[in-house]
Amino acid sequence: MAPRPIVKLLRLARFPILQQLQLEEALLRATKCNWFIVNDGTPRHSIVMGISGKVQELINVHQAQKQQLQVIKRFTGGGTVVVDHNTVFTSLIMQDGALQGLECFPVPIMRWTESFYMDVFRRHGDFRLQEHDYVFGERKFGGNAQAITNKRWLHHTSFLWDFYPANMAALQNPAKQPEYRQGREHGSFLVRLKECLPSRQQFIQELQENADQHFELRVRRAMCCTVLCCAVVHVELSAQRSILCELCLRPADRNRWLMLAISICYGVCVSAGMSLPCVLVACCNSAATQLRHAALSLLFVVLTAAARCAALRCVHVKGHGTSMQTTVNAPRPQPPATSEPCAACCRRSACRELARRCSWTT
Repeated sequence: MAPRPIVKLLRLARFPILQQLQLEEALLRATKCNWFIVNDGTPRHSIVMGISGKVQELINVHQAQKQQLQVIKRFTGGGTVVVDHNTVFTSLIMQDGALQGLECFPVPIMRWTESFYMDVFRRHGDFRLQEHDYVFGERKFGGNAQAITNKRWLHHTSFLWDFYPANMAALQNPAKQPEYRQGREHGSFLVRLKECLPSRQQFIQELQENADQHFELRVRRAMCCTVLCCAVVHVELSAQRSILCELCLRPADRNRWLMLAISICYGVCVSAGMSLPCVLVACCNSAATQLRHAALSLLFVVLTAAARCAALRCVHVKGHGTSMQTTVNAPRPQPPATSEPCAACCRRSACRELARRCSWTT
């Protein structure tokens, strides 16, 4: 029997989807570890488009403006989805060769994920992969997207635990649709998982238990907290720089107050609407530098928040890495033709620098 791959589990709750996408891109491009991420909802109602999506073709702009929906373009392909606190997100980030016999190509990866999730869903209905979607019968409840780069691959899914029909009205019927949809409107095309599964908490627990059957999970108890208080790795990817600030803590009694202070500080900043960069829960075995790193990281979070307050200004597009947030009241700004290769080159350099400094992942 082949050994199970070692996979790090990261559980989040109500983590902003834009920052989750930035985090996933950083883990895909700048680390060599395998990850399974579960995020139980995102606090803001958002529309997430694939990397080649066009606002005017996919979104009912008037309806999106009326409902004040955030519009995000992610770094993976796939279709357009509406997400909110009733959406459960999962992401598999794997090294090529981690799963014996699996070729690093879109179709084999998609088929493998069907078998991966089969034990979770088959007891609740006629589950299968239909083209690129997860369905019960002929009704979709999970949308998928992928990215494959440098012998690593990412497969992420948005599961519809529930949805608001008014939000779905902000999407146009795309010109390119899966055949099994047969032109149906969202109401008859989609199914809510809450109609098929006993409880949301049980669903999330089954996702983790299923992953534990397939992988050798590296689970830290602190990772299962809904507040990000155990440890913070701050990752900001942009065309200009890559910043890494690491906090190494163990969930020991003497550190609980410090963890709580960091959590409250971060929570207050996010609640105030500050766009802080990605946050990653992790643990480190090094005890010697715990307090020093903790103090530096807390100071870093405070200074970052202060800098963001001082630099608040109105912008149309903002983003880190490839995933970005954009407005829907104007066409997406096009960069000069000469700037794109430079930006891509800088981003690759930023990822390499991040991987070099992020020694805890190697």
